[in-house]
Amino acid sequence: MERFLETKCDECHSRLPVVGRLFRKMGVHHPYANQEDLGGYEVTRQEEDRFVFKVPMLRNVTLTAPYFHDGRVSTLPEAVRLMARMQLDASLGPSEIDEIIRFLRTLESAHPVVIWNP
Repeated sequence: MERFLETKCDECHSRLPVVGRLFRKMGVHHPYANQEDLGGYEVTRQEEDRFVFKVPMLRNVTLTAPYFHDGRVSTLPEAVRLMARMQLDASLGPSEIDEIIRFLRTLESAHPVVIWNP
């Protein structure tokens, strides 16, 4: 969790309960490879919504590959590396990425059982 906070991942992924309640531009410092999906702009036609997407919650993120709105990133280490670069202008090494992923694993939990009885 220390690395997660030091890297400032919590600027978008709020600390409690580590859910995405925000919409943010993807590619604040460096653009995302997919420039075809314009995000919120497709809905609002407002320039400030170009490349704006909902910030996802991190609960069970370790179990939900592929990553990003378009599913173009297949591994969590690559998703962490790209997010740090694009959003925070940070270059993380393998050990720093591993520390963040170890924290993300603490957010795993069993999926709720839904009992439906009509």
